Amino acid sequence: MDYSEFVHPSDEVAIGKLKKVPGFDIATRWIMKFGVEEYCRGLYMANHVRLSPRQLPKIYGLLPPICKKLGIEIPELYLQMYPTPNAYTIGDKRNYIVITSGLLDCLGEGDELRAALAHECGHIACRHVFYTTMVQMMLNVGNRYKVIKKILGDIQEPFALAYNAWSRASEFSADRAAAICLGSVTLPIKTVLRLAAGPSKYTQEIDLEEYAEQMMESEGLQKGGKWQKLLKDFAEMEDDHPFTVTRVKELLRWGQDGKYAQLTARRKVLVHR
Repeated sequence: MDYSEFVHPSDEVAIGKLKKVPGFDIATRWIMKFGVEEYCRGLYMANHVRLSPRQLPKIYGLLPPICKKLGIEIPELYLQMYPTPNAYTIGDKRNYIVITSGLLDCLGEGDELRAALAHECGHIACRHVFYTTMVQMMLNVGNRYKVIKKILGDIQEPFALAYNAWSRASEFSADRAAAICLGSVTLPIKTVLRLAAGPSKYTQEIDLEEYAEQMMESEGLQKGGKWQKLLKDFAEMEDDHPFTVTRVKELLRWGQDGKYAQLTARRKVLVHR
């Protein structure tokens, strides 16, 4: 499946703006030249557990079918001891997904974890990972080493703001990929809400219709005028993920899109051949 069939329009616009930030091309070539990517991968191998058909096979077994559906190579999968629920994907030459123990505590080891992994694989399918890796390495390495921070100088903040704007838009594309892969927008939506509200023991009975009403009320507040829009933009400018209500709204809209129906129908035909 070609990612251009489901990429979110704001994703394409934002990545274009990121590429136009002065010094972006030079910085990415510099990072690749000095092997920072290999160094970071080595740190994950040294500090976390890499899953496989023999290492925590129940969790790992969710990954290969997702990759097959999206037409991507199977990335390495690492489990990190960290209480905050999180999953992220980095690496250019070799992709790898990291999930935290907090994510397992929140989602369990079933369908919602599958949705989270499908979302991360969506980032790979949409070719987001190169830019995520480059910018994160640039910012992290620059903040850690004073010499590098001095070299990067004033371009670091424009990089960070442009990256955050694109990263928020890229989440919409990855959510779409997960919905196509799973054949439903409901499961990705439940996963997003679970990560917003807490583990299933607290949120098992969450009501999507009730949340839709909350979403509409939130949208009403955001449409209150230029001042409200300015406050919203200011509130999210340093975040790399969009507001939860925005993600749910975009998923619901995608679920009603004729293109989504065509893509999921086509995938079912291919699966049953």
